[in-house]
Amino acid sequence: MEGALDRAGLAWWLAPALAMSLVLVAYGGSLDGGWVWDDHLLLQHNPALDAPWRLLTEDLFGPAGVPGNDYRPLVMLSFLPGHLLGLGAPFERALALLLHLLGVALVARLAQALGARNDAAWLGAAVVGVHPGLSEVVLWPSARQDLLPGLLMVGAALLWTRRRPWLAGLLLALTPFCKEPYLLAPLVLAVWSLGSRRLHPALLVPSLASAAYLALRAALDLPLPLGAARVALLGAVGASARRALGLGLGELPPDPLPIFHAAPLVGALALGAGVALLVASWGRPRVAVVTGPLLLVVPGAIAAAQSGLLGDRYLYPGFLAMGVAIALLASMLNDLRLRASLWLMPLAFAGITAAWAPAWGSDLRLFSAALDHDPGNDHAAFHLAHALHVYQGDCAAAAPLYARSLDVDPRAATNLQACLVQLGQPAQALALTERAAAAAPSNPNPAANGARAALATGDLSAATRWATEAVRRDPQDADNRVLLGNILGQQGQLSPARAQFEVALALDPAHAGAAAGIAACERREAQLRAP
Repeated sequence: MEGALDRAGLAWWLAPALAMSLVLVAYGGSLDGGWVWDDHLLLQHNPALDAPWRLLTEDLFGPAGVPGNDYRPLVMLSFLPGHLLGLGAPFERALALLLHLLGVALVARLAQALGARNDAAWLGAAVVGVHPGLSEVVLWPSARQDLLPGLLMVGAALLWTRRRPWLAGLLLALTPFCKEPYLLAPLVLAVWSLGSRRLHPALLVPSLASAAYLALRAALDLPLPLGAARVALLGAVGASARRALGLGLGELPPDPLPIFHAAPLVGALALGAGVALLVASWGRPRVAVVTGPLLLVVPGAIAAAQSGLLGDRYLYPGFLAMGVAIALLASMLNDLRLRASLWLMPLAFAGITAAWAPAWGSDLRLFSAALDHDPGNDHAAFHLAHALHVYQGDCAAAAPLYARSLDVDPRAATNLQACLVQLGQPAQALALTERAAAAAPSNPNPAANGARAALATGDLSAATRWATEAVRRDPQDADNRVLLGNILGQQGQLSPARAQFEVALALDPAHAGAAAGIAACERREAQLRAP
């Protein structure tokens, strides 16, 4: 009777319809949100999107002038259509939701291919689809760096299970070009091979792709951040494992900016469990398919240890594996009514995610929620200060938040300088200049802020020194040239001042300050020549 229901009755179409509907309910209210966090640099104000070749030849943040080692060309190319058509953040959010729906369907199909019952397969997919711990990947456009390779991986797992190993290898070959941790894709395929007790020659495809990716990085002078290798592995893995357990056991809604706390004991237990799963994968395709994606959580844990923030997006491969595991476990329950009662879990998760999703609509809401969640989180304090300062123009509210985050983010000193100058406290801004300039040796802004602060206090000598340093750090910045010209002009050094204004005008022919500076120099020179 139950089998008939599964094949032809209500349960056959009700489970997928319910799973997809829950995902739409959970995330549909977030589609009108704007750009958040790194979106402003990567998507809203990224000059490389107007010159697509740069997306293939530069690191992720290179066009924004932020040095880094994140080379993810396929992800950046996926943003190109929306940019060229001017569709903005709502389009990218809608596209992320569509990709997530595809991922939910792939998890269900993978579970079915491994022998899960129809309703149980969609139950596992629904848990993944609406779990609040996965919300960052769906609600943050920039998190496509995790969403896209995750989909490729689960698609590869489905193809592998359906005995299309070469196509599976081809999909895995694309993943390193989406995010660096997927350089481990050959190891994932090797784990899947344990289920069939032999290494398939298709392993060569992702292996060659990973080698090609590394060679391309070397040619572009984008070395991997090998400093991450010095991170204590047990502590990093333990932090991720503890975070995953916390999310699974009810630490909801999730913290948008969870602070990294090393947990070596938990890490030892997690690695022990991982070794046990690897051993159990031999000759067991189901165990092997679930175990493979868990390898990709390890690089994410190391990255979190480096940054001090344990983003939930690093756990995405583990969540996908969790969905398949839930489906297989639920299939072991022979009572259809008992399996149906398990749908209360994704129903509850969908409600939590739907209530949480609006927080990802703007920087102000997101980082306010993060600070409310953990009042001691100084990383959250910095990002909230940045949102108040840059997007709200509220330096009075931002300044104390910048001050408390000076020790966790080197950008805080520079931003606090700018706010103090704006608030009419130039002496305090000038006192921060040495620290800010040392924290960002290539950034001209600390020096420029220091020059403005010194100028406001009447210290023309210090103003000249810092304005000169700002020009040295970025000779192509017309504003800093004009700043130095004005300071020199106030000291009666008309010829050097005029030279700075002329260079600024050559850099930016429409710069009104440069033109005004030249005119002022000419008037003053005329006055000096007059009898």
